[in-house]
Amino acid sequence: MPIRQAAIVAIGDEVLQGEVINTNAAWLAAALGTMGVLVSSQCVVGDRLEDIMAAADWALDRADLIVFCGGLGPTHDDCTSEAISEWTGQGLVIDEGVRRRIEARYGSRAGAEAAVLKQATVVGGALLLENSRGTAPGQLIAYREKWLVLLPGPPRELQAIFEEGLKPWLNAETIQESGARRDTLVSYELGESQLFHHLENLAWGQHPLVGIYASPGRVEFRMQGPADIPNGSLNTKRAEAWARSQVPSKLYSPSGSRVERLIEAMIHRGLHLAIMESLTGGLVASSLIAVEGASQCVQGSVIAYTEEVKIRFGVDPAIIELYGAVSAQCAKAMAAAARKVFSADIGLATTGFAGPTGGTAQNPRGTFFVAVDGGRTVDVRRRQMSSERTAVRQAVVELSLTALWELLELS
Repeated sequence: MPIRQAAIVAIGDEVLQGEVINTNAAWLAAALGTMGVLVSSQCVVGDRLEDIMAAADWALDRADLIVFCGGLGPTHDDCTSEAISEWTGQGLVIDEGVRRRIEARYGSRAGAEAAVLKQATVVGGALLLENSRGTAPGQLIAYREKWLVLLPGPPRELQAIFEEGLKPWLNAETIQESGARRDTLVSYELGESQLFHHLENLAWGQHPLVGIYASPGRVEFRMQGPADIPNGSLNTKRAEAWARSQVPSKLYSPSGSRVERLIEAMIHRGLHLAIMESLTGGLVASSLIAVEGASQCVQGSVIAYTEEVKIRFGVDPAIIELYGAVSAQCAKAMAAAARKVFSADIGLATTGFAGPTGGTAQNPRGTFFVAVDGGRTVDVRRRQMSSERTAVRQAVVELSLTALWELLELS
């Protein structure tokens, strides 16, 4: 049974009331999209049997795959398995293998017996997907020529089950029968209207379906080849080649985390990076250090927010006096100073006016500079954007990663 469309049902009063942001749905939609499965519908319901069953009725007519997120935990209000077992009429069973595994994890803590039994109780006939980061397993259920997937709510557990269990199953059993293909191209240089200008002819078409999505410092151009037309996948591949020929700057095809690839490349080449940040206040360093193993290549970071600190860490005061702290010359000097202070191979620096105040006639509010010093070459980039402070700072991070990417000459 080919899977072409999916529906996501998020379960939990905390999600319904806005106490927890539904990041699971966003992550799943993106992950399924890369596999050619279009998420056509989403909904959120509370922790009640009748609401979950009503959502299952709603989703059944809309998708080939229904993904339920949440409600598999050990407490009384975790009732997703009970709701789906009643809705499908397949009943509940206790899986002894799951029970033993959870018992080994819980030990003899108070209340452990009931918690173990609750999470080891699954829908009859379900294919269980191991949870390497938690206790309750995922469940895959065939029903009326459709597929139901039950996943736990904690994002790290949900993502692990998807990557380790559900994704391989989808690849092996269903996706190969579908002609769908979804590709994303990312620009870190052009704004949304600029990218649309170059790709307008493609954007108005239907094969493939196209969407443009902007966030600070990046614009995504997504192409979905419908599964129900001949050569849907081929059309998308041709559209990607045409798009690359029309856009005057580089377009990237995301493959895993951009930050992780930067860290891997620097470790592989034995390179060390040092950072001096002004308006970003440590955001660039934080994004890099978030990756495991970053200590092998990130030497250190300085938040040089004031002119005095920039000078203290090696920027010539004459440069600031002549050109100002927000200038290409200062950014270049900051990158060089970072390299020297930390004895690094690469220096990276940011400076600018994030707003809502500041700016000059030459460099108005929203202007920022990024410099990357690789020893033999120095790349300084200037950008200006009319956005609020947080968006400007995030755009600086994206431009910093792009400049570092291109210094390393990654594909």
